[in-house]
Amino acid sequence: MKPQRSLQVTPGIIALAWILPLFLCAFAEGQESAPFDSNEVHPDGTITFRYKDPAAGKVLLELSGLAKPLPMQKDSDGLWSVVSSPLSPELYQYSFQVDGRTQFDPKNPIVVPNLLYPSNLVAVGGSTPQPWDVRNVPHGIVHHHFYSSAIVAGLVKGQSDFYVYTPPGYDPKRPKPYPVLYLLHGWSDLASAWTEVGKANFIFDNLLAEGRIQPMLVVMPLGYGDMRFVRSGDGVWDDDAAINRNVSLFSQALLSEILPWVESAYLIGSFRRSANFS
Repeated sequence: MKPQRSLQVTPGIIALAWILPLFLCAFAEGQESAPFDSNEVHPDGTITFRYKDPAAGKVLLELSGLAKPLPMQKDSDGLWSVVSSPLSPELYQYSFQVDGRTQFDPKNPIVVPNLLYPSNLVAVGGSTPQPWDVRNVPHGIVHHHFYSSAIVAGLVKGQSDFYVYTPPGYDPKRPKPYPVLYLLHGWSDLASAWTEVGKANFIFDNLLAEGRIQPMLVVMPLGYGDMRFVRSGDGVWDDDAAINRNVSLFSQALLSEILPWVESAYLIGSFRRSANFS
């Protein structure tokens, strides 16, 4: 989903993306209790979205998968609402446009951190369990690692991060190394996108429990070589030089900083690096 109004990304915005979920939880707790659900999922797959602002003149709902935002209607108490069409089982991102300003749902602490399009998250279930559902199966562990990068440009104090999923029963002393998957997020996402938004760790847990994959490690890095590539907004995709620089620097960071770190800390096979960065 790409809201019509985006945020100018600065180092401060990047830092805000990390603390935003905590801030929203505190904000929601400080609001006057109101007897309504801000995202009520119905059995037919429709969702009633609600947002309270008696002073607002116009409120729209931005919902992933929709080409245009949905107008919301205000009642006599200043509660805005709209009902979506029936939606397929999926994880949906949404936000509100209040008099032209993008706003989060203060009653929903589930936030999608994103450098350009932060939003909230709501799940529509189905008649059968979905791949991302939290089931009663053995669960792996998601590890969050930080490191100083000498390659990635535009980082705050040179600090970058990545996540590592280890499967249930991970044994760092077993004779055979584990296979590893390097899983990259989409443009404008953070390193946490695959776990916080895509629920990748639960998907892998469920696939392992069903015997559909073998135990493996999954490495999810921050996928930029130059942070200006995402701060510049949508127009960056028209700049071939910026694209090439971002890819080149990220490739260097992945192969010379992240891979050696992961290979020294976890039981995975060694990657034969033969790339030429000249």
